[in-house]
Amino acid sequence: EEGQGRQPRFTCIYHAWSYGLDGKLLAIASNNLFGDVNKDELGLAELPVEERDGVIWAVLTPGAKLDLDDFLSAVSWAAGYARRTHDDRASRTRAAIASSAGTPRDRRAMRSQRQLSDRSCQISGIQ
Repeated sequence: EEGQGRQPRFTCIYHAWSYGLDGKLLAIASNNLFGDVNKDELGLAELPVEERDGVIWAVLTPGAKLDLDDFLSAVSWAAGYARRTHDDRASRTRAAIASSAGTPRDRRAMRSQRQLSDRSCQISGIQ
């Protein structure tokens, strides 16, 4: 349940610096390695955070706005655009090949172009 627990501080597993529940820096391990440190200036910053479907999203700028709906709709639009562009390019290539009644050399050139297009789609991860 939210707000439950007994841990009075959090300790960084990499540097072993300890922070209070309010984000204030409480202790510095190996203080002699860091010299004169003002603990009041090195507390944790509060960041905009949202959890959605088990994924934690954050903006690494204190005080910034986190508009997750807007961000995810832009990502969805871009993915759809990439898919439509690929499908359109592939359709035009197939139509050109199907309508090509040219010489065997023309057909070989079209086949080579189609193979390059298919290969570039595989490299970019577009199905």
